[in-house]
Amino acid sequence: MITHSSHNPIEISQRSVLVSVLSFPSGTVGGTAAPSRKTLMKTYARALPYLLSWGVLALLMVVGMNRLPFTTYAPPDGEWAKWNTEAIFRFSNLFDLSPYSMLAGMGSMYFPNLPWLNPGALALALPIEDNAKNIVSYVIYAAELAFSIVLLARVIGFSWLTATVGAQLYLYVLFPPFSEVFQTYNWFSLAPYYAHLIAVLNIALGALLMCGRSSDWRHNLVLTASVLALFISGLLSAPFTFIFAMPAYLVIGLALIVTRRPSAVEWGWKTAVLALCLMFFLGSGIVSYYLGTIATSGRTPTYAIAWDKILSFDAWLQLFRDYSLCAGARLLLCINDRGAWLLIAAVGGAAIAIVTQRGDIRSAGWALIAYLGLAHVCLCVCPSRRMARVRKRLF
Repeated sequence: MITHSSHNPIEISQRSVLVSVLSFPSGTVGGTAAPSRKTLMKTYARALPYLLSWGVLALLMVVGMNRLPFTTYAPPDGEWAKWNTEAIFRFSNLFDLSPYSMLAGMGSMYFPNLPWLNPGALALALPIEDNAKNIVSYVIYAAELAFSIVLLARVIGFSWLTATVGAQLYLYVLFPPFSEVFQTYNWFSLAPYYAHLIAVLNIALGALLMCGRSSDWRHNLVLTASVLALFISGLLSAPFTFIFAMPAYLVIGLALIVTRRPSAVEWGWKTAVLALCLMFFLGSGIVSYYLGTIATSGRTPTYAIAWDKILSFDAWLQLFRDYSLCAGARLLLCINDRGAWLLIAAVGGAAIAIVTQRGDIRSAGWALIAYLGLAHVCLCVCPSRRMARVRKRLF
């Protein structure tokens, strides 16, 4: 029960932020009487469409994966990911970041994704039939994605309806077996552990945004512990890809925090959370892991950097002039990519949010467009091997 000693709407909003995010919209907050039977019936009636839509999605997903088993752990990358996870369970020690497997051959032992603290990957250790094991694993991944997307959307300020529709559309378009229908990207068929990584980052960002906004220190302490636990889970389940998946969340999260103009107390809580994460990162010995990956990858020949051309305006002008819009298969400006429509729709939605919305939703729209623009500039400056001819003009 939450009581309010002030009628200031801002203070009341800060004190009840956890309840407003996690409770159903028709619920009540404060010292009110128990809801009547009529109120409960209205609540159940409003919840029914949500429950039915999620039930239909889950049923279609399970039936589809059973009829199309090649959509789960699809070859070759998906099969390798599953085989590698099962080998780690058999030959490695718990929480080992560079697990040994006698079946790995001469490959690198610095695997980018590990099963530790990843419930979807841990499901592969269940003593059940192989196809059933795959379905259980993917259902867990889907549940993680759904919960994290709805939670983050609610924290940013979207309604329950919008958050639910967004999460379900995400699964219908990108998650197997539905991804076979839309033929956009097969990320989750080949690398399902990205679902856990995305879910961890979604929930961590939501918890960080809420941290410090409540006047109750216990709420803030729980959120602080949650962010730290999610950070540890992300590192131990994806020590390599977790680091490279963070920039988008850092950019959008920073934009949301700064535009909110938080109080000094809220800044203190958020700073403490980030400091604890940094302390774990530096004190856990994981830096040695990254130094090992650098030494291992350092055996690959690299390009010499022509520092004089980096400062040359003509060299940069020539780079952008000769640069192909489809040099990167997933560049937004390349409409030949099968998933280009999805990225363009995301930018269009962000632009509409900037014009029609206020607060965090507008800030998130600006941050998304800015980040995508920055990513495209980076891809233009650091092109792929197919653009080696252009790259040689600078490097």
